Amino acid sequence: IYNLHSTSRNYFKKYKSFLEKINMEEKFIAPDNIDDFFKQKYGGESFSLLTLDDGFANNLDFAIQVLEPLNIKAIFFIIPNLIYKKNDREKCLKFFNVLYPKKNKRIREDLDNQFIPLSKKNVLEIKSYGHTIGMHGFNHEKFSELNEKEIAKVIKKGLIIFKNLNIEIKHFAYPFGDKTSFNNKSNNILKKYFKYIHSGIRGSNYF
Repeated sequence: IYNLHSTSRNYFKKYKSFLEKINMEEKFIAPDNIDDFFKQKYGGESFSLLTLDDGFANNLDFAIQVLEPLNIKAIFFIIPNLIYKKNDREKCLKFFNVLYPKKNKRIREDLDNQFIPLSKKNVLEIKSYGHTIGMHGFNHEKFSELNEKEIAKVIKKGLIIFKNLNIEIKHFAYPFGDKTSFNNKSNNILKKYFKYIHSGIRGSNYF
C-alpha cells in the first residue's frame, strides 16, 4: 500500500514516473477488486494499492492528470466535516489546524493557501473517474482518545454527510494512523460500520 497526502502540481512528473515503475513491478489493484483479492480469486499474485489521505483540493488534479493516463484507481480518504464550501476561509483554517494542531500561528498563516480541502463537487468528480471514496474520521480525531459513544457518534455524523452525496463508504482510514491512534476498542466499533479499516503503520503486514 502506497499512501500520499497533498499532491502538488510541481511533482506531477515525478509522481507519474514513480507510479509507472511500481505498476510495472507490482500492478496497482483497483479498490473495487479488493474483495476478489481477499477471496483469493487472483491466486498467489500480489498487487499494489494507492491511497490518499485528508482530501486536499490538489488531489483532484492529481486524479485527472496523473492517475487517469496511467489507468490507476485509488482510495481517497476524506474528512467529511472539512469538505470545502466556496470562499469558506474558516474551513481552510480548520483544515490546517486539525492536520497540524501543534504548528504555531505564523506557520499556519504562511501555509494557509496550500491547505484547501476538496469541495463536494470535487469529491463527486473524483468518484466519477472510478476512484473509491473512504472516510478519514469526522474531524481528523485521534480515535484512541475517544470513548465508545463518542466514536459511534462521529462515525454516524460522517456517514450521513457521505450518504447525502450518495456515496457508499466501505473503507475507513485512521487519522494520524500510528499505533497510538487506535486500539481494540475503536477497531471493534468501526468493524460494525466498515468492511475495511486502514492504519498508517509503516512496514510489512501479514494476514
